[in-house]
Amino acid sequence: WCARREGVMEVAVQSKLAADPALRTLLLATAPHPLLSLKADRVWGVDPRKGGDNLLARLWERLREELLHRGGGGRGSDAP
Repeated sequence: WCARREGVMEVAVQSKLAADPALRTLLLATAPHPLLSLKADRVWGVDPRKGGDNLLARLWERLREELLHRGGGGRGSDAP
């Protein structure tokens, strides 16, 4: 699972983006700021007291960068 989890989650996140155009707009509006997934799960998120890998937020950041480079979209842009 550890070797495949990011790929599995990436497919899930891409599906969420495809299903909800407003989510894409919201994600692009966060650029260029870093994202932080505050949760007790120390792999997918970050616990404020214990730390964590923040993999979910890193995945969203990576997809945001792909969207920005592929579509040239920025804040307020509706480019695919």
